[in-house]
Amino acid sequence: MRYVLIAFVMILGLAALYFEGSFIYRHVFLYYPETVEEENNESEEPINEEEEVEEIVLPDSVDLEVPFIAQAPGGDWSYPFPHTCEEAAGLMVYYFFEERRPISDDTVKAELRDIVAFEDENYGYHEDTSISQTAKFIEDYFGYNLKVTYDISHDDIKRELFKGNPVIVPTAGRLLENPHFKPPGPVYHVILIKGYNREGFISHDPGTAHGEDVLYSYKIMEEAIHDLVDGDITEGRTAMISFQ
Repeated sequence: MRYVLIAFVMILGLAALYFEGSFIYRHVFLYYPETVEEENNESEEPINEEEEVEEIVLPDSVDLEVPFIAQAPGGDWSYPFPHTCEEAAGLMVYYFFEERRPISDDTVKAELRDIVAFEDENYGYHEDTSISQTAKFIEDYFGYNLKVTYDISHDDIKRELFKGNPVIVPTAGRLLENPHFKPPGPVYHVILIKGYNREGFISHDPGTAHGEDVLYSYKIMEEAIHDLVDGDITEGRTAMISFQ
């Protein structure tokens, strides 16, 4: 009889454990199944596939330390110097990136003549080159990676300057209204932009011995920047050469 009672008690105990486990399962795992999932997902961040690109805030002014080179060093306007504004702009960029300074007018003359000879030998021309042709000789001669951009805005130029890169632009030279040009001034002219401030773009204009740090107003530059075209120069697209 005693063994029967013991067996009965054991059966009751097992039954209690079974029903208690069932209760916990039903009330915790069946009624609140998301509890475990929420704990596992607490550290996961939502993925935003289209991240916003932060807009660059341009400073009020930039002025790069680019050495100035005139296209007619020492005032020598003999051939080929009346047509070397493009070459002078490219040489200024080279001096800037290589951290060089012009040694003498004779040295600069020799360097400009070497570039002209390179153009004549490889392309068959050197006078009055369009912005794409100018970019090609700079890339081929100096080995720089650069980009030609058309239909540009003032901010396009400023962004390049902010990145530390000078910019070369083609212009309808007479619209620059530079008082140091021999009247009426060049029909087509290439200059280098080295900075800007609230009033305009700070430029190295190789067309005059007084072309260092010339400030051209934004209005003048908006009217003057045009690529070389057949016919009316003012019909040319706005464009620039930037360096990578």
